[in-house]
Amino acid sequence: MRFRFFIVSLLLNNLLLGQQANFEKNISITTSLSTDTIAIGDQVILNIKVVIPANFQIKFPLLKDSVSRGIEVIKRSVIDSANLKDNLKELTFKTIISSYDSGFHTIPSLPLVINNDTVFTDSLLLAVYTLPRDTTIKEIYDIKQPISEPLTFAEVAPWAGGGLILAALIFLLILYIRSRKQNKPFTLIQKPAEPAHIIALRELDKIKHDKLWTSENHKFYYTRLIDIIRQYIESRFSVAAMEQTTDEIVHDLKQVEFTSEEILIQLNDLLILSDLVKFAKFTPLISENEHSLSLAYEFVEKTKQDISTLESKGSNGSTDNKTNEEILTSSELTNNVS
Repeated sequence: MRFRFFIVSLLLNNLLLGQQANFEKNISITTSLSTDTIAIGDQVILNIKVVIPANFQIKFPLLKDSVSRGIEVIKRSVIDSANLKDNLKELTFKTIISSYDSGFHTIPSLPLVINNDTVFTDSLLLAVYTLPRDTTIKEIYDIKQPISEPLTFAEVAPWAGGGLILAALIFLLILYIRSRKQNKPFTLIQKPAEPAHIIALRELDKIKHDKLWTSENHKFYYTRLIDIIRQYIESRFSVAAMEQTTDEIVHDLKQVEFTSEEILIQLNDLLILSDLVKFAKFTPLISENEHSLSLAYEFVEKTKQDISTLESKGSNGSTDNKTNEEILTSSELTNNVS
């Protein structure tokens, strides 16, 4: 009985040994490095080449961040495959590794799973050396400080120009705000004011061109006509005619350089007729309207200032043409004359 058991065990052992030998006979594993000596920080390729039957399955090791202490994985593994003759296939496992520690480093045996059997690769030795010192340098000195250089005009000019532009903008902004508060035009160079009679005659020509005296809207006609005369009186004689009644206008004109009694009487008649039309709803004849326009022309022509007189006064720094803000009231004018 014991003899039979011994014979069976011997036969099974020979069968297993034959299968193991046959398994190892069909498998070839080669482990290598692209170079076994590198400078610190250089990269090297780890190759694992396996030849197995085409119907075999294989699992390569999963390398994450490092292979061993001192050897780091730079690029994850890539597997190339190729079919060989005799129903074999070749698989190449490639991983880029590096080391940042000088000395000798061992790449350990890595496990490979082939058809549920585990085999190991050969271990390898990697030599890492540091960079040799430059023998041409005798001494090591501290880093030199930056050399101070004087400022040049090209460096200062942009800042100076920008400061001048900013100052000019601030100055113009102050002028603009001040002119808005004073209700004056925002101009550094003001256009000389036109003489009062030029403005008045131009406005009267517009009435004449539009033939407003023939209109049935008499109130509109006299309002516009008398406004032109009042504005002329304000600019020409510095009398606040726009804010005064007829009697006040005539009274103040007598206080200034106004000597023609006839013209003053005609002006008074024109102002009274205008008051009747605007406030008493008086309806004048067209001929009266036309006559009123003629009186307005005559008043301006006979009281206008000579151009040469205006130019001489302008050169001496005095002006007769004043804005509404500069016109004296009747009481102030009377006090100044007295």
